[in-house]
Amino acid sequence: MILLLYIIVDLVRNKSRNLVRRVFFYSFIFYMIIVAQFIIGDIAIPPIKDKIIYAQTVPFYFLWELSEMCRVNGLDFVVDWLFLNFLKLTLFNFNFTMLMPLGVYLVFLFKVKKKTKAFLIIFLVSFAIETIKLSFAYFGLIREYFDIDRIIIKSLSGYIAFILCRLAMKKYSR
Repeated sequence: MILLLYIIVDLVRNKSRNLVRRVFFYSFIFYMIIVAQFIIGDIAIPPIKDKIIYAQTVPFYFLWELSEMCRVNGLDFVVDWLFLNFLKLTLFNFNFTMLMPLGVYLVFLFKVKKKTKAFLIIFLVSFAIETIKLSFAYFGLIREYFDIDRIIIKSLSGYIAFILCRLAMKKYSR
């Protein structure tokens, strides 16, 4: 509601000056609100008493787990629920698409040109998201854990969106 009120006041004050850029900025603010809600949306009050803090800090550890389970249970295990669940959680979940809009906003709204700067921004945002979730879990406010794979997935997806937007901008700005 506050965002809507801000948009109305801003539109009345500035009329049609830089309207497209301002609408893009409004959508960025809305996007940040959605991401913040995703990060801390399930706060438990009072705090969870039987909190379990888990941090998965080995990149692509699921592949080792999968190979071990395949070795023990045979190759048919590949189609098992755990592997399909991983695919669902990383590729088809909000984790994969969460930072894609940030890559787009870096190109169009913030005019970031350098690839390393864009990747660093996206990586730091992804790392901050996981760290905030871990902090909230430590205090028992949410049931979440730190996962390095989610940082990698979010960072790569945001960076891919950044690269694709830069390529599209170069192609269509001629």
